Amino acid sequence: MSQVSEEDRTAEAQKWIETVMGIKFQDFFEELKDGVILCDLCNTIKAGTCPQGKYKKSSVAFVCRTNIQIYLDGCGKLGVPKIDCFETRDLYDGQRLDAVVNNIYSLSAASRNIDSFQGPYIGINYAQKNKRNFTEEQLNKSKSAVPIWNQGDKQMKQKNMDSYGIIKVDKDAQKHTGAQGVWDQGSKSNDISSKHDSYGIIKNADLTKHSGVQSKWEQGSLANDTSSKHDSYGIIKNADLTQHSGVQSKWEQGSLANDTSSKHDSYGIIKNADLTQHSGVQSKWEQGSLANDTSSKHDSYGIIKNADLTQHSGVQSKWEQGSLETDTSSSHDSYGIIKVPDNLQKKSDKNDQDDQE
Repeated sequence: MSQVSEEDRTAEAQKWIETVMGIKFQDFFEELKDGVILCDLCNTIKAGTCPQGKYKKSSVAFVCRTNIQIYLDGCGKLGVPKIDCFETRDLYDGQRLDAVVNNIYSLSAASRNIDSFQGPYIGINYAQKNKRNFTEEQLNKSKSAVPIWNQGDKQMKQKNMDSYGIIKVDKDAQKHTGAQGVWDQGSKSNDISSKHDSYGIIKNADLTKHSGVQSKWEQGSLANDTSSKHDSYGIIKNADLTQHSGVQSKWEQGSLANDTSSKHDSYGIIKNADLTQHSGVQSKWEQGSLANDTSSKHDSYGIIKNADLTQHSGVQSKWEQGSLETDTSSSHDSYGIIKVPDNLQKKSDKNDQDDQE
């Protein structure tokens, strides 16, 4: 089954509306956006589906959305299922244009049931209702029926097949025939009359004994030429060099001796006997911080000291004074709610009792 692309469906829906309405689109979805053409399409299929006075051509968003909703209501009147209708924003905002195309196909399917509309059509037709009416006797009989799932598997009736679908042979064929297969017969016997053994190697009685001739491997390597001035590794031999010359190498001589006559030690630091003892002078760190100036009017934190302020003045702050005293002479309480006099309160309670009675 070939699959139709969304572009082909859109082109077919556009061509169907052009044929029914007798118009030509320049921009398909842009011209459908105001909903007027869609309302006219419903009226062409069945007159009066969308009332003429309720929709009009406009570029105002609210009017366009209202026109689209009138068209969707008309689709419902023509028999288009609600599930095949789209939302207003799907067309006006272009959110789901494929839903708009599917709705046009559904409108064409629903138009097949409209007697006043003679086509053309696109897509397929809706299935017609096929209601079945059963008698009371048929309904009672169905209650005793065993479902196919509960009936189990069907019995195999093939004579020459078992329940697995394997062909059954006669009892005479169940015994071995005695004939050997190629695998049972084994490999072919060796031809011992040939000059070749079982591996295909020529047999020769004269070659069963060793000839006594050594191979290159058995002969070994070449003998060393001891008359040469080189040893077996190609290094010149010299009898005079077999003993040590007694001369020390730089490595054997070790590092240079320290110059103790210098004023520097082995690390290059100037030596001074007078500096081996402490001078007794304290560094800034050892001296510590500066002493507080007690003669100043500021303490160690830089805050002005005042002997007169060391005691409380006795004056209460706003926080210590608390909230303002409630004005009981007012008709409002401390929360700003109107206070009802006692005589009115009693009168109100009495009226409530009368109402209850």
